[in-house]
Amino acid sequence: MLDTPLYKSYKRCQLLFLEYSKSYYLGAMLFDFNTFKHISAFYGLVRVADNIVDGEYSIEEKRNRLTEFTDSFFELYENDLYNCDWDKYHPIMMAVFDTISNVKIPINVFKRFFHSMTMDLETFEYSTFTDLENYMDGSAVIVGEVMLYIMANDCKFYDEKFHILHPYARDLGIAFQLTNFIRDIKEDLEMDPSRVYIPNNILKIYDIDLHKYNKYGIIDNKFRLFMKSQIELNREIYRNAQYGINKLEPTHMIAINASKILYSSILDYIEKDDYKVFESKKIKVSFRDKLKLMYDSIPLVYLLKMMVNYVVYSYFMFVYFWLE
Repeated sequence: MLDTPLYKSYKRCQLLFLEYSKSYYLGAMLFDFNTFKHISAFYGLVRVADNIVDGEYSIEEKRNRLTEFTDSFFELYENDLYNCDWDKYHPIMMAVFDTISNVKIPINVFKRFFHSMTMDLETFEYSTFTDLENYMDGSAVIVGEVMLYIMANDCKFYDEKFHILHPYARDLGIAFQLTNFIRDIKEDLEMDPSRVYIPNNILKIYDIDLHKYNKYGIIDNKFRLFMKSQIELNREIYRNAQYGINKLEPTHMIAINASKILYSSILDYIEKDDYKVFESKKIKVSFRDKLKLMYDSIPLVYLLKMMVNYVVYSYFMFVYFWLE
């Protein structure tokens, strides 16, 4: 079983998930294995594309790599997957298309996703929040949408509720990404090419030159006021998303809420660190603190489930494939 191509492909996605997204990964431990497997596959696709646009290549090389990856994805989408030469494609693709086939994720989701990935190589700042939302439609909003498709795969509760839940899923995806933008200001500024995801009109209101602050690493009262405003906006979107989280099927509600608690806590740590987002060390929530957050936020039985699944899903994934 360990040698089967499909297992290897899902395992590759799971390892990417574990390496690059500690908070989301921990929250995903509360899902059943089939759901976790599909979440891992989708994350694998997103991570590979993201690593291309954020990688240490020239801008031309990034464009070429992203175009090649995008073309190969849509070529597979149009192909007969049963007679496909998978060796021609990226190792994650078999798992990704197994998930797409089972979960029935529409092609429009991926068109929007790759459009936003292309924007990262063409658009390096945004005039208004509306402009930024156009980018986030394919980079954040689709994450919430895909989670609804994945959860609906085994629970018909969502068939009638999808249109009701969609706006809240959108808000949660945006809230997650805004937290990234706030925490990763320095990292984004130092990308090649440099990126600024805080809209220009907001920076002008607070008279903030992020390049200057990054250069000198000064945290003054003007910058603190600016950061407080961005964090409050972020928290307001999290609060709005919570209405949708509360409408989910109970087990899914606990899992999604756990991810929300874990990721939104980054904002608390930014505040505790006096908004020092220009330090060389990225602000992170330790694994120990994440477990404490979960201990304080979810029933003990779910915390135990999270810990057990963390070990089993991470290191004994083949057992579940064998049982399927």
